[in-house]
Amino acid sequence: MVVHVELAIARGRTAQTKSRLTRAVLELVERHTAKAAGLVVHASVDVRDLGDAYTESVTTP
Repeated sequence: MVVHVELAIARGRTAQTKSRLTRAVLELVERHTAKAAGLVVHASVDVRDLGDAYTESVTTP
């Protein structure tokens, strides 16, 4: 089984912060796939900065 997680976050985070985030998400994936008895799990995580075209909208009630 292959599990790949891609995260896009707002710019300005340090490489160290991104690294801690990838490790935390990878540990979470490992914890949730540990019960997949008999399966080899290949897990990876990628964190990137949101691009220039990123647009956000927040609607409140």
